[in-house]
Amino acid sequence: MAPSEEFERGMFKSFQRVRMRVASKNKTLMLLGLIILLSLVAVFVLLNNQERRVVYRVIDGDTIIDDAGNTYRLVGINTPEKHELCSAEAKGYLESLIFAKEVAIVNLGKDKYGRGLAEVYYDGGNVNKKILEGGFANAYYSENQNIDWKGYVEAEKRGRENGGCFWKKSTNGLCIEGEKTAEGFELYNTCNFTIKTTAVIRDTSTAHRIKKNVEIDPKERIIISEECGEDTKEVLYLCQHIFNDYGDELLIFDQEGLFAYVPYGVYNLK
Repeated sequence: MAPSEEFERGMFKSFQRVRMRVASKNKTLMLLGLIILLSLVAVFVLLNNQERRVVYRVIDGDTIIDDAGNTYRLVGINTPEKHELCSAEAKGYLESLIFAKEVAIVNLGKDKYGRGLAEVYYDGGNVNKKILEGGFANAYYSENQNIDWKGYVEAEKRGRENGGCFWKKSTNGLCIEGEKTAEGFELYNTCNFTIKTTAVIRDTSTAHRIKKNVEIDPKERIIISEECGEDTKEVLYLCQHIFNDYGDELLIFDQEGLFAYVPYGVYNLK
């Protein structure tokens, strides 16, 4: 091969390598640009759904009214109803956080009562999650809410570990024995009086939350069944599987507080 031909071929290969590197860099820059663009769009959407308002009134632990007269239900959480255990404390805690203060309200639509659904931020923090972390509520899922659900569940876990009033244990819990069965979960009342409770069953795989009133007579049993059917005094039907995934849990409350807490992997109450 003539020296001139060898030189030309070498130059051509060098040019090809340079062009490939440039093309690779261009693809990287285009991908980076796309990511930045999508991030800006997300921020734009968030800002357009966000308002800065002063909290005019706190209705309860998860409901507020702003200075424009708009009522908002804080998404992702559920605090006790008025006159229930921990209701006053939850309201007082929310007041201490944001009453008469300017907050950022991210509007996520409306609930069936016409109230706005919102995440509320104050001083850079998510107020909804602070209620959970303080132990004043449990995490509450709704399919139409575009929120960090796992983050809410983790905040609830911290609140449970912190021992907030929502998680205060009932002395009546000593009356109950229970075990996981093929049907679901069986509860037995060892005491000599009727126990009236509310059971909350949460399935993390579907994020569904089921609430059932549970009344167990002295020395009687009741089954919380995974099967489908019409509820009776002896059997409450969920029509879905529970305790089949990490994070699934059964919570039972009575008028004194938390009656029993059964997370995934625990199959007996004593």
